[in-house]
Amino acid sequence: EAFRSQLAHLQGPLWLTNPHNPTGQLWSQESLLALLERVPLLVVDEAFLPLVPGGEQHSLVQLASQHPRLVVIRSLTKLFGIAGLRLGYAIAEPQRLQRWSQWRDPWPVNGLAAAAGERLMADAAWTKKVQAWVATERPWLVDQLVRRGWQVSPSSCNFLLVQRGHALENWRQRLEQQHRILVRDCRSF
Repeated sequence: EAFRSQLAHLQGPLWLTNPHNPTGQLWSQESLLALLERVPLLVVDEAFLPLVPGGEQHSLVQLASQHPRLVVIRSLTKLFGIAGLRLGYAIAEPQRLQRWSQWRDPWPVNGLAAAAGERLMADAAWTKKVQAWVATERPWLVDQLVRRGWQVSPSSCNFLLVQRGHALENWRQRLEQQHRILVRDCRSF
């Protein structure tokens, strides 16, 4: 209820991630559309949604061009592991995109990134492979963490929110150095 009352006074955009970061919980289309009716602009970051098995049923991509107060952004960096290229896109009502094109840099994407993006987006089999991997590996990882005494929040995607009773800095550094696994400390959330 407190969240809803704050929405009534919102002057600018409401930014949400779907799935939610850091919990990995999915927003339903219905809940997002209900929010859309209450805010001046809803920006939904779906960067991780293509990695979620069955995640597209929660997407607002198909509705974005019809709603003047909705913008959906996606990133290819998560699905395809191309963080260095910083490649993504926005889907919105055409008039909004035209206005944005007047404000942005004249070359928002370099030629190499654009060529890579076209090729990667044409590979539908990769998305299915990644989703199958997440569907298999996420439960395994959750099980391994729970066996070691971790509290793991339910997640629909390839990242987990975990909690343990003691300091994690040494463990986090060891994982990064020995296994190249990055762990985000959520104290700032």
